[in-house]
Amino acid sequence: WARCGDGYVFGPDAGPEECDDGNENNNDGCPDGPGGTCQNARCGDGHTYNANGGNEECDDGNHNNNDACPDNPDAGPVPDAGPKEYCKLARCGDRHVWSKVESCDSGGKDTTDCDSDCTSVECGDGYVNLAIKEQCDDGNHNKNDSCPDGPADDASPQGTCKYAECGDGHVWSLPHEIEACDPPRASCNDGGGTCQDDCKLCG
Repeated sequence: WARCGDGYVFGPDAGPEECDDGNENNNDGCPDGPGGTCQNARCGDGHTYNANGGNEECDDGNHNNNDACPDNPDAGPVPDAGPKEYCKLARCGDRHVWSKVESCDSGGKDTTDCDSDCTSVECGDGYVNLAIKEQCDDGNHNKNDSCPDGPADDASPQGTCKYAECGDGHVWSLPHEIEACDPPRASCNDGGGTCQDDCKLCG
């Protein structure tokens, strides 16, 4: 009886085989070993084509592009379309969001909603995202040093991840006092404020 792996191609008119090289190897261009299909090797068939010219690194056959082995080339375009990799071990930059490992994947570049390291964009995350024009991000969530990157509170607004300067609404006082107040309120001479234009106290 004809079987996959016997070295004879059963088809196309008489059967379903596309190939059968008879070497019982599931990792070459014609998987015909135990559990083999005798179909031409393709990403997503559940056999890692890495012998005799194959370049697959993995193939778990589950047609899921969001796990450790993206293997569904027919899934359609991915966000921020560009070069895509399939049947390669998942990594940041492959444009597939690796579930529970990555927050996003923009192909290894900064975008307004994804850092190039595959984390979500946030001032204070310790990563300087140029796409949203961050100048700094030391990740210490402190708004009173040279790079204000903390959350909003009653004293001042959300950090900007821009270099500290007088007028940004954050009192630059660390590691030593540069400003005594911020933002400037009004002229000291008219009695309407207590903070000078240079972020020093009136008087």
